[in-house]
Amino acid sequence: MPKSRRHNDTQSVVAVLVLVVLVLIVRCWWVANVAYSPVAPRRPLSRGVTYVTHMSWARRRNLERILQVWRADDGPGPVVVVFFASSFNDTEAIVRYIDDELHRPQQLVYTIYSNPSDDLRLYPINVLRNIGLGHVKTELCVLADGDMIPNKKLYEDVISSKYPSFVADVQHTAFVLPIFHLAQSEETGQIPPVPGEKSALLSALDRGEVKVTLDHPRRPHHFLTDYNRWKSDTRDYNIRYRFWYEPYLLMSPRYMPFF
Repeated sequence: MPKSRRHNDTQSVVAVLVLVVLVLIVRCWWVANVAYSPVAPRRPLSRGVTYVTHMSWARRRNLERILQVWRADDGPGPVVVVFFASSFNDTEAIVRYIDDELHRPQQLVYTIYSNPSDDLRLYPINVLRNIGLGHVKTELCVLADGDMIPNKKLYEDVISSKYPSFVADVQHTAFVLPIFHLAQSEETGQIPPVPGEKSALLSALDRGEVKVTLDHPRRPHHFLTDYNRWKSDTRDYNIRYRFWYEPYLLMSPRYMPFF
């Protein structure tokens, strides 16, 4: 009996070890092929730059401003937006808004992620980013949150003669877009227009019309961009990543892993 029990115990240990090894193999495969696989590894991508964003129903007016500025002289650029709907009423309102107010513009691709909860603390930001990136059909894209309005010349600058160099560089590089807050006028209550040139932006910073994003010291979502260096430097520079850093990026969906 003792010998038989020892034999059974040995079999159990071996079975557990085999199971652990199989779990590790599956996990490694998942990490290599799913969790960190490119968003668009095989899909053919066309020339262009897609603006990808996400927002709740409350931020829908920002989409109108994005559609207005994401264009060049030869026409508008593609925009992908993922709406977060916290109720069925929100879902209906978003569909009516796209159809009746925006008249379903051809440059826009939208999808709705519904979660029946009024608690926006459950806002699944990385899920929404991944859904948006999955709809990109161009070689380049800009990924930003719904509260950002891009510079009106950004699309034109990227799609211009610089485009081939961007496409070549994004295989190993993601370009960080510095962001700024536009201060609302105390006299008129209006938000000033987004400066079109760096020189105009620097002047607006000096006048206090534009402010650098302030982060919590322990959660540097944008601080690592090094705005003091950006103001004076005309060359590209590397940024060392640190946890909590979540910049808005110009990149390629082909080489971008899922969030």
